[in-house]
Amino acid sequence: MRAAPELADMMLFKRSRLSVIPVTPRQWKIILKRGT
Repeated sequence: MRAAPELADMMLFKRSRLSVIPVTPRQWKIILKRGT
């Protein structure tokens, strides 16, 4: 996911020790697309 520039602002990549983070509907859609 780090390779996706549109996800660069996700809290997961700014604070890598968090395992549960809020995501926007747009970010969730991108994550789901990358998983298929």
